Amino acid sequence: MRPRALLLSALAIAVVGGLIGGLVVWAFIAPRGIGGLSGSVPVIGDGGASTTGVHAAAEYAAPSVVSLRVSTESRSETGSGIVLRDDGYVLTNAHVITLDGTVDNADVRATVADGRVFEATLVGLDPLADLAVIRLDGAEGLTPASFGDSTEVTVGDPTVVLGSPLGLAGTVTSGVVSREYRSIEIVSSAVPPETDTNLDATNETGPTATPGPPGSSTIHLAVFQTDAAINPGNSGGPVVNLSGQVIGIAVAIATTSSAQTSHASGSIGLGFAIPGNVALRVAEDLIAGRTPSHGAFGASVMSSTSVTPSGPTVVGAYIDAVTSGGAAARADLRRGDIVTSVAGLPVTGPGDLLAYARLFEAGTAVDVDVYRQGETSTIEVVLDSAA
Repeated sequence: MRPRALLLSALAIAVVGGLIGGLVVWAFIAPRGIGGLSGSVPVIGDGGASTTGVHAAAEYAAPSVVSLRVSTESRSETGSGIVLRDDGYVLTNAHVITLDGTVDNADVRATVADGRVFEATLVGLDPLADLAVIRLDGAEGLTPASFGDSTEVTVGDPTVVLGSPLGLAGTVTSGVVSREYRSIEIVSSAVPPETDTNLDATNETGPTATPGPPGSSTIHLAVFQTDAAINPGNSGGPVVNLSGQVIGIAVAIATTSSAQTSHASGSIGLGFAIPGNVALRVAEDLIAGRTPSHGAFGASVMSSTSVTPSGPTVVGAYIDAVTSGGAAARADLRRGDIVTSVAGLPVTGPGDLLAYARLFEAGTAVDVDVYRQGETSTIEVVLDSAA
């Protein structure tokens, strides 16, 4: 998609949907299949030396990759997708299908690996996770992807990215996982204004979202990071392991731009992917006609390092206020507490807290490490539902 940028320290985060004009914090969600989709490790090749490493992974995963062209009368862009079921259900990013949240009725044409072209219909959209499911009209005999367990991802693991960067279908790049957990912010017009400033308000100093178009909002995504080249057009496509199993969905890249731009500058070796386990959970809900559930803490938070001069001495998310009757209040969290981890994932600022809560369904009990008056304790929080 034509990306919207976000200032993150000296870098910008840009969604990577197309051309022309979120840890593994997936955590604690077991991999699931959809309509026969298997989480088992595939056997690649015949045991000979002809298919190994990146070659084998790409060969195994390629039949499940879809190239998407999303267009209106005035705009046409490209993205990527992943086959979920042989009868045409495909997973991609919400920002791909909505042209960065600007339209809800774009024409979508999908080209599958064997060259067939289909018109596509939107099945469901989850803007809070930047995920969508479409169905290819009249499709049959497609090859569903195999999903691995994204909770097993660790720094240094090889990654292979497939998709249509810059409209170049069938492109393969490779690298490694360069960070297991990370939260990023992207600007989206596909979610209601102030989505992340209702129950879970962020009052940060430092990195802030570059202003988007009227009606746009900043959303926080939990992702893992890879140095495999990801470019505009890769959005919605698979990040796979060396067994060819999907472990993530490409969603964004960091660029060196410090302001909103009309096009991403391309890969600088910092790409981000939504954990596959989370994507499968969301996709399953969308296919079933359910609204995907995401957790929330019910607290207004800010960076602990912005509380000076006699304030906190640890890095984390400083609770500035709690919502009466909300998750934080029920757990007896209070103003002045600093959340330093959620479900074992280190929290370095308010964005982490917001993003990591959304990995889980509302009503999930998670352990939260809290720094209070010089002491750290672990408190169980039963999550609210995100707006």
